[in-house]
Amino acid sequence: MDHYQRSARNAFSACIIDRQTEMRADAGSISALAAAADARFLLIHERCCLLRKTDHAMLLLPQPPADSTTCYLGLRQQQPLFAVQLQQASEAARLAAAMAGQWVDLRTAAGTVSADEAGIIAYAIAVFNWQQRHRFCGSCGSPNTQLDGGHRMHCSNPACAQITFPRIDPAMITLIEHDDAILLGRQENWPQRRYSTLAGFVEPGESIEDAVRREVMEEAGVVLDTIHYHSSQPWPFPGSLMLGFRTTASSTQIRLGAELADARWWHLHEFEQSLQSGQLLLSIPQSIAFALISDWYHEHTGRNLGDIVAEI
Repeated sequence: MDHYQRSARNAFSACIIDRQTEMRADAGSISALAAAADARFLLIHERCCLLRKTDHAMLLLPQPPADSTTCYLGLRQQQPLFAVQLQQASEAARLAAAMAGQWVDLRTAAGTVSADEAGIIAYAIAVFNWQQRHRFCGSCGSPNTQLDGGHRMHCSNPACAQITFPRIDPAMITLIEHDDAILLGRQENWPQRRYSTLAGFVEPGESIEDAVRREVMEEAGVVLDTIHYHSSQPWPFPGSLMLGFRTTASSTQIRLGAELADARWWHLHEFEQSLQSGQLLLSIPQSIAFALISDWYHEHTGRNLGDIVAEI
C-alpha cells in the first residue's frame, strides 16, 4: 500500500467532491448554483453537523434557511453542495426537531457517517473555523467580507484591501520504533492511561523532516535514525494538516521535556497485554495516531487493531 492509499483510509480524507476552485470567483455562477433545483445545503452549528436520527447520515436541505451564512463546497455527484453556518441556537433546535435530526460533533460523526460524508463535514467545519478566526483584517483591523463562495476574505477598508485565503497549520506526527517496541507519550491533561504518538507543529523556515527530529528531541530526548513518510490527514480542530511518519530511534534512552507528563517504550507483548487489560488507552480510531499504531501492529501480528479495541 502506498502513501496515497494510506492517506485515503484516514478519517476526513475521503471527501469525494469536485471543489471547482477555478470558478469560485464568479459570484454570478455561485448564485446560480445556489438557486438550482438540485442544490443541497449541509447544516453546521457550533462545529456540529445535523444528522438523521435513524441512520446518522447527513441531512441536506433543498434551500438555505433565511439569514444564514453559506459556503460553496463544490459538486457532489453533479449536485451543487453548500454548507450553511447557523448562528442562532433557537434556529438550530427548530430545524433539528422539524427534520428529525440531531446535532453531532465532528469527532463523533466520524465514527457513524460514511468516509465521504465525514470528509465533507470536516471540509465545511474547517472553512467555517477559518472564517470565524478571520472576521477582521490582520493588517488594519477592519471587518472582512467573504468572496469566492466563502473561500476568500477581503478587507473592507479600501486603503488596505488585504486578501486572505484559508489557512491550515502543518503538523508532524510520528510513531517511533526500536526493534519490536514503540515509543508513546502522554500529556498532563489527557485521561489517565492514555498514550499516543508524538506530534507538534512545523515552525517557520523548517522542513517537515527537521520538525520531526526537533519535536521528538524536545518532547522525549530521543535521537532518530530514519524518517519515512506514512500518510496525511486533515484535522479541523480547528485547522491542522497532520503529516504522519514512521521513524526509528538510535537508542531507547528517554529524556522527558516540558510538554509530556510521561513517555515509555512498549514492546509488542507489553502493548497487547496493557491494551487488553485497560492499562493502556489509545487515541480515537479516527485519528492518524491510531492509524500509525494500527499499521505497526498489523505488520507484527497480522491482526486488526481496530477489531481488538472494539472488543475491549
